[in-house]
Amino acid sequence: MYQREFSKKEITLKRDIAPAIGLIWADRDKISEVITNLLTNAIKYTPKKGAVKIDLTASEREIRFEISDTGPGIAKKDAKKIFDKFERVTAEKEEGTGLGLPIAKDIIKLHKGRIWLESPVKEGLPAGRQGSKFIFTLPRNLRKRDK
Repeated sequence: MYQREFSKKEITLKRDIAPAIGLIWADRDKISEVITNLLTNAIKYTPKKGAVKIDLTASEREIRFEISDTGPGIAKKDAKKIFDKFERVTAEKEEGTGLGLPIAKDIIKLHKGRIWLESPVKEGLPAGRQGSKFIFTLPRNLRKRDK
């Protein structure tokens, strides 16, 4: 699906997917929307010849999905508002409405999961290629949790 974008920017895609993830009760289309948003952002902000990594792991209670990149990262002061509607914390030349991450957050919350950002950017230092990692978790069995 994203092969052209990865090739165009010469971005390396690394995947670390646990062999026995198993099934999960979730809205496939909505979770696909979250993954699409996170992956699109990773490609958009990763510079030429950078890297994007996808990690998927599972525990007895939840499934954990991570997308990390070698982009400029997100400053700590901006990380607090990255999931707010209409907030954009990147260069003005980048397109977007500032709704992708808030929508992703709402979808994950509706699935009784969690979503957050890890970005090592330190205040006062140039961003460079410090990267960002977006992580979300979903309960292993949403149907059990509702009972």
